[in-house]
Amino acid sequence: MDALLSRLFSSEEEEQYVLDTLGYLMILMAAFTFVTLLFENVPYGRYSSSKYGFPVNARFAWFVQELPAILVPFCLVVWTSSAKTSLLPNQLLIAMYFCHYVQRSLIYPFLIRGGKPTPFVSFVMAIVFCIYNGYMQIRYLSHYAEYPARWVTHPCFIAGASHAFQTSTCSAVCLGSPGCTSRKLSI
Repeated sequence: MDALLSRLFSSEEEEQYVLDTLGYLMILMAAFTFVTLLFENVPYGRYSSSKYGFPVNARFAWFVQELPAILVPFCLVVWTSSAKTSLLPNQLLIAMYFCHYVQRSLIYPFLIRGGKPTPFVSFVMAIVFCIYNGYMQIRYLSHYAEYPARWVTHPCFIAGASHAFQTSTCSAVCLGSPGCTSRKLSI
């Protein structure tokens, strides 16, 4: 994997520049998506439409579209030189990332009761996003990010981690509870 990455990027500085650029592009895509969704419904769930391609079974779609978010980062951590993974903050952030996507890919699809099919275009876009996001986040955390060890005791980190855990736990519990009528997506 290191050999492949070294063929793609001439130096670590170039890869770090690419990672930074990918981050800025993601912010631009979020802004574009926000504006678009003011005028257009998200093309899945209750707004599913054949306008965006043939239907894909909801459970299958969730499982397959989120799987690259586990596989790509796993390969990056296992098969590349990951010097920064020895740092406690990086270990915690990587563990949180994997917990999040294990829940989204390996648990949530089997909690779906019924569920409308996902249009093929949405399914493919989700796969592309998961590859993009997985590479960008885990490569940065495993190879470039350097946070001081005391950072994990900072109130911002504790509050953010606590909020993320509570939100995802509440969503999973509600989805699995009989009589849960709120429409929530897995976080």
